[in-house]
Amino acid sequence: MHIGFHPILPSWQGGLNYLRNLLFALHSTYGGQIQRSLFIPQGTAKEAYAALLPFCNEPIVYQVDQSSRLSKRIIEKIQQRRGQMVTTIVNPSLEQHLQHQGCQVFFMNNLHYHLSTPSLSWIPDFQHLHLKHLFNSEQLRRRDQAFLQRSRLANQLILSSKNARSDFLKFAPNYADKAQLLHFVAQIDPAIYTSETQTICAKYRLPERFVYFPGQFWQHKNHTVAFDAVRILRARGIDITLVCTGPLSDYRQPLYFSSLIQKLTDDDIRDRVIILGLLPYLDIQALMRQSVCTLNPSLFEGWSTTVEEAKTLGKCTVLSDIAVHQEQNPSQARYFAANSSEALADVLGDVWKTIPAGPDLDLEREARVNLPQRTRRVAESFLQIAQAAAG
Repeated sequence: MHIGFHPILPSWQGGLNYLRNLLFALHSTYGGQIQRSLFIPQGTAKEAYAALLPFCNEPIVYQVDQSSRLSKRIIEKIQQRRGQMVTTIVNPSLEQHLQHQGCQVFFMNNLHYHLSTPSLSWIPDFQHLHLKHLFNSEQLRRRDQAFLQRSRLANQLILSSKNARSDFLKFAPNYADKAQLLHFVAQIDPAIYTSETQTICAKYRLPERFVYFPGQFWQHKNHTVAFDAVRILRARGIDITLVCTGPLSDYRQPLYFSSLIQKLTDDDIRDRVIILGLLPYLDIQALMRQSVCTLNPSLFEGWSTTVEEAKTLGKCTVLSDIAVHQEQNPSQARYFAANSSEALADVLGDVWKTIPAGPDLDLEREARVNLPQRTRRVAESFLQIAQAAAG
């Protein structure tokens, strides 16, 4: 089978990781039995797809012609005025390349072209239906419109969790027959397992023991409850170190990060919270391995990458009790009520006292043994979805 893939912009690290993990699963399971071609819009910077190249054929560059750009702008204006889906956009250059290469299926996350080649698209979650207050009216409208467009144009729709599939069935019931469930599995660079764990501490001048919170500084990631838990623990005489990484800006709430920094000062915990920003992916994995535990207090997830990475490393992880985290069900998880900083402080205090820093080699070994089978299941499920799309 020959499947085409469109890259996901590197500004969304979670989406890029998703596609890389998917392509790795197909590469490791099927090798050359399935051709995997990357279709790159002309002018795209190489960093947008460099991480995908080891698992694909050489990239195929296509031109986004001006008529497509113009029709997209016109259609968006009409849709905004009428509030409904209208004329379909086509891209002759992309269509021509897909047919010339003999692609049977094309995967494009933000699908907005009508293609004669059967297509797959992915909707990661329906956060905007549950946390409307985090979006303005224009963002809500655009998100609704984009998801409806994917639902209409794609032959099959991939949802990452039962929770997301349930939301989709309510959001777009007319397209219910397209909904397909696919849990992705996070991969870890094999070099991590043989690296000196404390090297990462020296690189970033970190203490040996810390709780690790990887995730964008977006409001739904719930940094506030994590910082409050650090403050509560300090009042109890327990000084933990919390290390945070991830992009520092939320496009929906531009002032959110600065408000968090002010909170650290007001609560007198700036010396207990270390913010490193966006790091190389290998360093993120090393921090996770060296930490006492990983933390994800998120209020909403489609299928958490950080939880999957903790599962792959056999790492203890502290999680908010949202439905998706419980669906992911990592064996070393400890849950707390998502909006309770007191409950999080209780869990973190216990973990801090009882779990040493660095890897648990027995749990890590078990996770490594299970990883190939978990990865293969992803590849087999995706292939079934692709075959259904191809008819």
